[in-house]
Amino acid sequence: IVLDQGQVAFDGGVEEAVGYYVLSPSKSNSIFPRKINTSLYIQNATIIQGEQTNATNILNDTPLTINVKLNRPLTQGENLEIGFYNDFGDKVAHIGTSLKPHPINPCNKISFYLTKFPFFSGAYAINIAIKRDLDCIDWISNAITFHVENGDFYHSGKYPDSNKTPFLLDFLIK
Repeated sequence: IVLDQGQVAFDGGVEEAVGYYVLSPSKSNSIFPRKINTSLYIQNATIIQGEQTNATNILNDTPLTINVKLNRPLTQGENLEIGFYNDFGDKVAHIGTSLKPHPINPCNKISFYLTKFPFFSGAYAINIAIKRDLDCIDWISNAITFHVENGDFYHSGKYPDSNKTPFLLDFLIK
């Protein structure tokens, strides 16, 4: 059990409780406080899965969208990067506009679509950064924290063993 100001904030297994505590919003941004750059900054970020906006419990076998709203559209040389961190603070994945060719988006909202979320059950956090060339313009540590629930990732009725690998890969057999 994790308490926050005398109220039960989380009730679950020991590993999940430790992960929840480590990733809790009260712990975020305490070491490196955010300084907003008025020319380009992150306004907000949400995870959408199914009909659930601002999802905090994610199923790993279901598509999800990460939406990030900026104060203005990105221009040439500017990129939006997202890092995924486990409950021990280890970076386990990275996506971003620098990794895939994409058209310059004329609006200030960028959406990342994931057909499945390849992580096992546990607590995770997302850090978001805007980079111009190699300089970090704005960032939010622990911008979104969430818990992944195991689902039928391969649609086979079998659940892979989380002790054998840290994440799942979708694949085809031909």
